[in-house]
Amino acid sequence: MLDEAVARACAGNVARFSADCPTAKGTPKHWDVVVSPMHDEHGRITGLLSISRDVTREVHIAGERALVTRELAHRIGNLFAIVDGIITLSARATPAVGPFAKALRDRIAGLGRAISFIYGNGDPANLRPSAPTVHGLLGDLLKPYAGATDILIAGDDHPLTSEAITPLALIINELATNSLKYGALLSPNGSVSVITQRDGGDFSLDWVETGVTNVVKPTKSGFGTTLLDRSAMLQLGATITRDWRPEGLAVKIIASASRIHPMAPGELAA
Repeated sequence: MLDEAVARACAGNVARFSADCPTAKGTPKHWDVVVSPMHDEHGRITGLLSISRDVTREVHIAGERALVTRELAHRIGNLFAIVDGIITLSARATPAVGPFAKALRDRIAGLGRAISFIYGNGDPANLRPSAPTVHGLLGDLLKPYAGATDILIAGDDHPLTSEAITPLALIINELATNSLKYGALLSPNGSVSVITQRDGGDFSLDWVETGVTNVVKPTKSGFGTTLLDRSAMLQLGATITRDWRPEGLAVKIIASASRIHPMAPGELAA
């Protein structure tokens, strides 16, 4: 790393790296190092300037945080497994609730995928180094269906706030579950497109299904629809409109952009 940084600086670039290096007294330290070229009045490089900052404490804190995150992800995974097991055992005792139990397990599985998206399955090597994004979450949640159905994810991508991940995961999981039961994910000719867009203070998500025949609008709202609407309204401040077209369902969700992704410095919340 040092040789590479020196070579970059000698070529006229600013280089940066971090590494462990003990002090003269042998105290272990971790350093953040910036190497910059120094120029004379003619622009020729006459030397290199190296600035080192002791970041030992920050690295230690980051390591402790990663360990806690790994433990949290592990415990959450265990909780999901326990809940799934309880539902399964309860359904065996009461066969009549089997369909409801399966739907509930599917929703829990969707939340599990959202947790895996955030924490990388608890493995420090898989922990996300940057903020999770809308398209990243959509890709992870819809990956199980991609093999049999054409799925397109397009539009504006943004980092997600931690508060938005769970309700958005619930919404997408519910749309995918319904599509698998009645819509495009069930049809051999079906396709799903998910288009996201940021327009001023609004963030919109369009879920559009095509390739379906004889789509019939339900006569009443089920539990899943109620769950979807409440998650969108209460946790994202969003509105949902549905268009039951002959070729497939189209759903538009419009939420406050500030509820979906972190605001940039100096950006005012709508």
